[in-house]
Amino acid sequence: MKKAVMILGVAGLLMAMASNASAIPVQVKHISVGPKQNLGVIHPFSAGATYEVGQNNIELDRLDGNGPKLYAAYCIDLTVTAADGREAIMGDVMAAGDGRAVLGVRVAGSAPVESVEVRNGSEVVKTLRPYGRDDLTGRIKILWSGAEVRGRGRMSVWDGGLRLIGNRIESFEPINLLNPDQQPRLIGRSTLEWTSRTTGGVAGVIVTLARPSAGSIELRTAQRDVRCAIKSIGIRPRVWRCGGLGKQLQMYRLGGVDSSKEFAFDLPLADLRAGDNPIYIRVMFADGNMAWTSPVYLTK
Repeated sequence: MKKAVMILGVAGLLMAMASNASAIPVQVKHISVGPKQNLGVIHPFSAGATYEVGQNNIELDRLDGNGPKLYAAYCIDLTVTAADGREAIMGDVMAAGDGRAVLGVRVAGSAPVESVEVRNGSEVVKTLRPYGRDDLTGRIKILWSGAEVRGRGRMSVWDGGLRLIGNRIESFEPINLLNPDQQPRLIGRSTLEWTSRTTGGVAGVIVTLARPSAGSIELRTAQRDVRCAIKSIGIRPRVWRCGGLGKQLQMYRLGGVDSSKEFAFDLPLADLRAGDNPIYIRVMFADGNMAWTSPVYLTK
């Protein structure tokens, strides 16, 4: 059985944290590690390597014993199995044949896995999460994203804040707000203010509410203002478009802070279209990081 695991690095992870997980055997084609600010350096890696999910990173053993251990932000294992038992990994082209092919995915991250989108080209086939509606809490994720135009002048301004009516903020976590001098500011127990710019990417905050469903939330940004009842925020994002290139605000509810850093599933691939079907996934992690795999090309 052949497998390929995509392992991507993160800057600044120099030391492994204690891990409660046992080592998992994987087969690796290439590894991209990011010590300091040197992201995207590709190293060949031995097949049959192991990884452990740590508190802040993933620790990778070198089977040959040469050099220090390597650390990554996440690992993704993706295979497609045809009805007759043939398998394809990322980058392969395979005829779908008769019957239904099955996508197999395993994700391990240094942050909890929030969602996995299965895509066929630009179409989102299905979104899967490691938690369900019964696991939702008072943690609300608020994101803003997009750009004004392509090229120069693309920066979008999202300065503003939120105000709770009939509720209060217990705690908050910034998402991709990396400037230490421009961190969100909590004013009292019900108001949060921020300074933020995007040029096509995503930024935001996670707020933990004292009462999960009480009151309403009011967002004020340089792009637009919105207000909604907190009880109306669920597992599916509520989205407000803001023009430009994909500019939008969205809010949705999360599971607990101890959500799983590992997620695996098998998904039958129905309704393949005639011709090429590039099957790949996009993974969203709770800390705002995202990952895309290369496609498996199924032909029909």
